Amino acid sequence: LGFDIGSEDEDFDGDGVSNFIEYVFGGSPMDSSVQMFPVKMKNTAGTLLYSHARRIDSNGLTYQVQTSYNLEPGSWKDIYPTLVNRLPMDDQFEIVEHEIANQELNGKSALFIRVKAIK
Repeated sequence: LGFDIGSEDEDFDGDGVSNFIEYVFGGSPMDSSVQMFPVKMKNTAGTLLYSHARRIDSNGLTYQVQTSYNLEPGSWKDIYPTLVNRLPMDDQFEIVEHEIANQELNGKSALFIRVKAIK
């Protein structure tokens, strides 16, 4: 790139999102006006469809879907939802759609979902 934007944990463009998160989910660590691709959820009969951006050339990145019933530290657990669709967004990113069975709710009133990027 010709100049140093700092470490993965830094926020070069000052938009409140780390350089690493912008890299893996479609933002730009150098331009705060570039928005990341949105996360979308849709509740259908018996399933929850959850979609997020993913780099096409992941360069050793792993995207792990996790759930929690209460957002407490240590409450997040890895789940392995069914990949149901991949939609190319541009030459670097695709949108992946996962199907999460409503049984994940386990009778709870809330289910929180996140994607953790691991390198």
